[in-house]
Amino acid sequence: MISKDLQKLCIDVNESIRRAMQAIDLGACEIALVLDSAHRLLGTITDGDIRRALLAGASLEDQASKFMNPSFTSVTNEVSRVDVLDLMKARSLQQIPVIDGNRKVVGLHLLREMIGAAPRENWAVIMAGGRGERLRPLTNNLPSVHP
Repeated sequence: MISKDLQKLCIDVNESIRRAMQAIDLGACEIALVLDSAHRLLGTITDGDIRRALLAGASLEDQASKFMNPSFTSVTNEVSRVDVLDLMKARSLQQIPVIDGNRKVVGLHLLREMIGAAPRENWAVIMAGGRGERLRPLTNNLPSVHP
């Protein structure tokens, strides 16, 4: 069973370019995943694929699968994070679908999520001193001097 978030990205092999654009928009991952009737991944469609199709004369009602990438890059759950990042870098990819042994989508690696900064507590100490002579008259009363 595909998660709700992944379902937003998925379209049937017979869907239109318009529907692929809606999936890309709803999923907010810049990709649509084209599935067959058994929910196996057949290909991917990106904004760029749609743009090239439209520039070549396709209409929004044409079948999106005609313009999908059937030679997409995918990985299984067993592939390590480091290997996925290396693959993304080597092939200039922003997304890589995760599939099981039956080519069913079980996840999607997004570069923006994989390289996002981990939250860290950062401490900083600012040390300042002096009599504030260069900023006079602003420092005549600030900070207040206590003998």
